[in-house]
Amino acid sequence: MDFNYGRFARLFSTLALLCFSVSNVVAGDVVSLKAQDIFATVNGEVISTAEFHAFLMEGAQQRFYHGKTTSKEQTAFREEMGQKIVDRVLLLQEAQKRNIVVKEISIEKGGQQHVAHLKEDAVLDRLRVVVGERVSANEQEVEAYYSSNPEKFTRPEQIRVSLILLAVPPYATPATWQDRMTEAEAIAKKIEAGEPFSSLAIQYSDHQSSKAGGDLGFVHSGMLTPEVEQLIKGLSVGENAAPIYLLQGVAMFRLVERVAAKLNSYNNVASRARDLLLRERRDQAWSALLVQLRATANIHME
Repeated sequence: MDFNYGRFARLFSTLALLCFSVSNVVAGDVVSLKAQDIFATVNGEVISTAEFHAFLMEGAQQRFYHGKTTSKEQTAFREEMGQKIVDRVLLLQEAQKRNIVVKEISIEKGGQQHVAHLKEDAVLDRLRVVVGERVSANEQEVEAYYSSNPEKFTRPEQIRVSLILLAVPPYATPATWQDRMTEAEAIAKKIEAGEPFSSLAIQYSDHQSSKAGGDLGFVHSGMLTPEVEQLIKGLSVGENAAPIYLLQGVAMFRLVERVAAKLNSYNNVASRARDLLLRERRDQAWSALLVQLRATANIHME
């Protein structure tokens, strides 16, 4: 079943207003929350239903920008956001234990609640830095990482390609497309007869590369459409492909040069290898902290 995001958003906004009842301590007086107003308690700290719905709304606006989601996706998303808000509280509690604070932050717009949220984000960012500061890697470990992950340090295969494009407007008739294909086939015969591809590109191509004789320079996987990549993959250096239809018109490609993939030497990428290894270890340390906090926490979901 498709779920309308507009209704989704309005529903959660209404729920947030209806359920808003926040636990406060004012001059020593505790304002209690009713059971139905509590989403969860984390080590005795209450997450209200209103807080969770606001958190859910913010996440939904970012995730479901297309406007629709199925009931299954909605349920999974709610569970995911429930875990995230609990984790956020656990991490903020850990930051408090470590006496991590941030100075005042200045923003041009936003209410008190928005500022408080930004302060929490800053505290969590600082906690992540502190956790990561304990991570290290010696030279032997960096070299081992380089050896174990050659794909991260390999320059991908590069191909140098030239193009002749006979442009066709998107509103053109089938007859126009056929006329352009006929023109392309005539150009292909001129190439077969020995006329330079580059000269013909300058003369006939509607692509911006025509001034350079159709030279597109070096490209690597992902820069061309899958159809064109597959076409060029079967060419030998110096070989021309038969004209094909593309969205932009009728195209002819020539493979000018092919440079094989090459593993960069350790000396050339040692700094990058260290950075990547440390980044992975920082992420692992952060994940390990979360696992530890969850395992030792007293969490009760209402």
